[in-house]
Amino acid sequence: MSVLVGAAPVDTPGGEVIAEGTFDLSDADAAPPPSATLFAWPANEVLADLEVGEQVHLEPVGAAEVAGDGSFTVTVDDAETLESYASGYGEVNLYLSADNGASEFASSFAVSVADVAQGSGDDASVVDLGTVSEVGHLVEEPAAAGEVELGGYVEKSCSTAKRTNLGNFWVPIGGLFSTNPGSSVDFQYSTGQSSTLGVAASTKGPTTGFSVSGTSSISSTSTVDYPTMSGKGSKLARTQVRYGKYAVTCQTVRQQPKPVSVTTYTVRPDLWVGGTSFAAVSTPSASYCTSYLKGSTFTKDKSKQVQWNGAVTVYGVGLSAQTGWSSKGKLVVKFPNAGGKVCGSGGYATESTAYQIVVK
Repeated sequence: MSVLVGAAPVDTPGGEVIAEGTFDLSDADAAPPPSATLFAWPANEVLADLEVGEQVHLEPVGAAEVAGDGSFTVTVDDAETLESYASGYGEVNLYLSADNGASEFASSFAVSVADVAQGSGDDASVVDLGTVSEVGHLVEEPAAAGEVELGGYVEKSCSTAKRTNLGNFWVPIGGLFSTNPGSSVDFQYSTGQSSTLGVAASTKGPTTGFSVSGTSSISSTSTVDYPTMSGKGSKLARTQVRYGKYAVTCQTVRQQPKPVSVTTYTVRPDLWVGGTSFAAVSTPSASYCTSYLKGSTFTKDKSKQVQWNGAVTVYGVGLSAQTGWSSKGKLVVKFPNAGGKVCGSGGYATESTAYQIVVK
């Protein structure tokens, strides 16, 4: 077996720190990975047109230093490194791959090119990957005859091929909650608004052994104004997103020489489909309240909403969904008939910790 061209060096760039986390070594063999390689995942516009069976080489854009306890920091040279892999809305989906010679670790996440460009050490711009668990064990393959011996951990190369379209799934993107009979609540979702959706991965096979393995960002390609909810109600606004299954094959050169290869199957969103639907849910608890007079209008257009766990289930794994409020995805509350209150579940509705908003 020969090593794929374009393999990534493990030298850690000296530029921007964009993510941090810890590899979970409790179920892994031997030592922590000596390093990790960061790859740019194809932009959503590329994935939308990718046919089943087509393969794309994953370009290395960064690396991570790994400490003895498994903790790591991921760096890239600068924002320009990521620009050519961004979607039309400036989001870059990334794939972190690492192994310790026996176990494979992988995690997906997304960053905004604009956030990286203005990060410069700002902790708020660093993605917290939390604990990254192993996705399975490596399959070692003997080196091809005549292969040049290379000392130590020096290269890793990955590519991905689309295996299956898994279909369209209804995904929650906003919550409309009110116990006030005289209020109205409207959710508006515009072109370019992004949602962060869960990713699953497995090395055990194309249909078994999947577990949560990070998130991916996908943006709306159309503008939708959901029907206004008048009076009392508790609903999740949903839209459809297509998910696909991809095979990620990584090859690593080690001593002796001994190329190591592993195929990780990953399930992730790859196309914004659209459509509108509501799903009835229980009204969340919200105790941080502020009063508003009759005739008032309140608009929430900043900060993250709550993360909905188990929003989509694929191969027995519940995947999350989270959408922020912004100028492209806003909640508009009106009190046309009488005054009322706007309440947040984790903080006042004007704060970044509101997460869910209930009208009372």
